[in-house]
Amino acid sequence: MRADHSIITPAKLLRWIQIIEQAVDKLRYPSTNANGGPLCAGGVYWRLVDVAADLDNHLAQVEGDEHASFLRATHGVITKTPAFDLVAHLLRQREFSERTFGPGARTKGVIDHIRKELAEIEAAPDDVEEWVDVIILAFDGAWRAGWEPEAIIQAIVAKQLKNESRKWPDWRTAAPDKAIEHDRSADVVSCDTCRYQEFDLDGFYCRHPKSLDQTSFGLSTNAMSLSGLCVRNYDDKTKNTAALWEARKAQPIEDSAK
Repeated sequence: MRADHSIITPAKLLRWIQIIEQAVDKLRYPSTNANGGPLCAGGVYWRLVDVAADLDNHLAQVEGDEHASFLRATHGVITKTPAFDLVAHLLRQREFSERTFGPGARTKGVIDHIRKELAEIEAAPDDVEEWVDVIILAFDGAWRAGWEPEAIIQAIVAKQLKNESRKWPDWRTAAPDKAIEHDRSADVVSCDTCRYQEFDLDGFYCRHPKSLDQTSFGLSTNAMSLSGLCVRNYDDKTKNTAALWEARKAQPIEDSAK
């Protein structure tokens, strides 16, 4: 097989960069792990495995068969086989739900059902089936709102990354029967590139009306956003990430009112 570098899209490359940077941050900054220790090794592990397994899937296309075989023979193989195929499950759920409850958004109906299930959770909080009912209904609402299974999964991953990047209060100081809210003071700051005042750091993108969002890379609107990339940084003719990064450093800062 001949090498094909086009298989690594800008969106995929930037996603790898984001995940690796988060793994490095887990090593650089102490955070409590599941065992109460100061090193969140699990957070490092799953991020690196995620990127390495994805790389392995494209190794032969990018490096060619011969070199890919050499790399696997000398450094080992990393694969990630999911125990559960969520895409297949969501497709199955969608088929059943549409056949049983009918097509369309049914937004009010889904919300009404969720409210009833929340009451059942309050009555039996130790019953996992009641919690799962809410999960199923949330998936049902998402696909009925027009989202494909892949986009729903991307949104779950993006939201988890977003939550992990937020600043949270010490849970020991919070009331156990009240929601623990993140520190919202960091939600709105100035974009370091265009100084627009709605740059959401933990949302990974600039909210300037002219900013580059993930749709430019062929992803769905709610897919994982890209990290602080404004439209002024993006070379639309070449779609070249190198040009994108150089633009950030080379161009003068714009007036956010433009």
